[in-house]
Amino acid sequence: MDDASIIEHKAELRARMLETRNGIDPVHRLELAETIHAKIYDLPQFREASSLGLYWASGSEVLTISLAIKVWEQEERRIFLPFVLNGELQLTEWRTADPVVDAAYGGMHPRYRRAAALEEVDMLLVPGLAFDSRGRRLGTGTGHYDRLLARLDPRTTRVGLCFAAQMIDEVPIEPHDQRVEFVVTEDGVVACAPVANGTHAG
Repeated sequence: MDDASIIEHKAELRARMLETRNGIDPVHRLELAETIHAKIYDLPQFREASSLGLYWASGSEVLTISLAIKVWEQEERRIFLPFVLNGELQLTEWRTADPVVDAAYGGMHPRYRRAAALEEVDMLLVPGLAFDSRGRRLGTGTGHYDRLLARLDPRTTRVGLCFAAQMIDEVPIEPHDQRVEFVVTEDGVVACAPVANGTHAG
């Protein structure tokens, strides 16, 4: 498949998967999100992480705020949330009492933010419109998370969160696309198959 075909395929898939995710009943989405939060504790890397990068859910994404509150208030682990600085996604440390404001790119971000060193983050949880069993991810097309994943410390565990309906056989990829190591849905944890060259693009 040539580059133009891949781009067209991605656009069609984004529209279809967004419709699929939006089609989940909102109350049911909340229930599924709580199940996903429980399933992620099956990952030893999650239980052992002392610092977590999370996203503030937008639209029909898997909600993460209750997980962030639990991790920070009950487990006393550090939380980092994303924000955009000069066109690049950065992470800043966040506490549950810190205010958040509307972000220009969608969702919310902390009002007071300073770019943290990425090596401070043990695990990064990322959203997506679709994932496959090799850890390939379809995002919204901005490239924000691909560039952030590419800059992460190699020791940082990369985890995708989505509903089971968003898992597909194969996500089309381009050279800049980045992989995750695990995907967590309400059905459980998917340990993604490694790729031959050891890269995240697959």
